[in-house]
Amino acid sequence: MPLEFTCPYCHARTVVDEEYLGLSGPCFQCGKTIAVPLKPTESAVLDARRRDRERRMWRVSLLLILAGLIAGGGVLMLAGTLLQPIADAARDWTHRQACDANLRRIAAALRSYHDRHGRFPPAFLPGPDKKPAHSWRVLILPELGEGTLYSQYKFDEPWDGPSNSLLALRMPAVYGCPADPNFTTRTDTSYLAIVGPLTAFNSSRGRALESFGDAPENTLLVVESHESGVSWLDPRDLPASALAKGVNGVGKFCFRSEHVDGAHAVTADGKVHFIKDTTPTEQLEAMATVDGGEIVELGTGR
Repeated sequence: MPLEFTCPYCHARTVVDEEYLGLSGPCFQCGKTIAVPLKPTESAVLDARRRDRERRMWRVSLLLILAGLIAGGGVLMLAGTLLQPIADAARDWTHRQACDANLRRIAAALRSYHDRHGRFPPAFLPGPDKKPAHSWRVLILPELGEGTLYSQYKFDEPWDGPSNSLLALRMPAVYGCPADPNFTTRTDTSYLAIVGPLTAFNSSRGRALESFGDAPENTLLVVESHESGVSWLDPRDLPASALAKGVNGVGKFCFRSEHVDGAHAVTADGKVHFIKDTTPTEQLEAMATVDGGEIVELGTGR
């Protein structure tokens, strides 16, 4: 067993192997000749035993700490697993509330536009070549409090012209749902109008409410379409035929959201509804028309 030996002259401490017990030699510190005892003193033995015990206790403590960390990590992982559904539900609720607020602003803007012009905005304004050039999302900017942005838009060039293209990154936040993966790009809209021959957006002049044969509260104007791939400036919207896919159906260019169980829609009475993804496609298609004569029970919106 190694012995801890103290020089009687300079008091330097060193550890001497058992084979050197009883021998003499120079101190490594002061150089004076010293004699190592033939056998360890009782205190030296106790000190050696104490150090061995401390080393063992340290190793055991280290193992216990590591085990505790691993076990604690498992508890945290288990807690995280149990709490994850709660966190997901809270996030969906927050996103759903923000999306609902966006669409209520859009609904109010559409009604305000109707009050000022006697009709809803057209889905698009055509350019000189008669092709769609300007979106309804641009036309209602003043009603959304975006008069400055509206004044910077140039109607003498198409939506993707050299000047208008510079406005693509200035999409108003109201046109993006925070649950939409494309929301971070702030260029693609989360909301599209329902367009087609029998819809509210079937004319380049826009439709007046009094021309609707169906009840405004059951006639769709705008729906969610997450990951639409449509710039907010692009005069492109969702054909009524896409409603055949249902709510949250397969594919990106359809009536879909990242919300659980359904998606939001605006009806012609200015209300916002959360439409369940179990809604029959026949009912959705009936809601797309303005004078189909169908009776649809949508319920109360906000």
